[in-house]
Amino acid sequence: MNILFLGAPSSGKSTQGQILAETRKMRWISSGELFRQSERPEIKEILKKAQLVYDEITNEMMIAEIERSGKDGIIFDGYPRNRFQAETLSKSGVKIAMIVEVAVPIEEIIKRAKERGREQDTEDIVRERVEIYKRYRDEIVDFYRQEGSEIIEIDGMGSIEEISKKVEEATR
Repeated sequence: MNILFLGAPSSGKSTQGQILAETRKMRWISSGELFRQSERPEIKEILKKAQLVYDEITNEMMIAEIERSGKDGIIFDGYPRNRFQAETLSKSGVKIAMIVEVAVPIEEIIKRAKERGREQDTEDIVRERVEIYKRYRDEIVDFYRQEGSEIIEIDGMGSIEEISKKVEEATR
């Protein structure tokens, strides 16, 4: 079974995805983590500008990572980010059984981003990234709903442990 974690930047989706992956003995694959570890100059430049990595590069890197580790038992974080990426993932033979969306109000997202302390996490950039997330969220959810995936929304407010308990219960 594969699970896709959705949520705006700083919503806690990565933290919750990693916790669930550890609990369930699943693999956690994060596009953001792959990008941050990449030595490719074009990716470093895109990240420095706090922009989104192009779909073609994102698909190439994620599919390569999936091919290395198998197509099942994955918790996806930050990928797919739009319908094109979802279609590419589906064509590669990967089925998403469940989407877990971690929902957090914008004010909390801005607060968490500031606490995270990344240079590119200015309020303006965070607001812009949240708008980009919102713009593509529905097309991803609609695509996977048509594919038969279960859609679960989790209230992302509370302690990490409280949210983790909600995720665990909702994904049984």
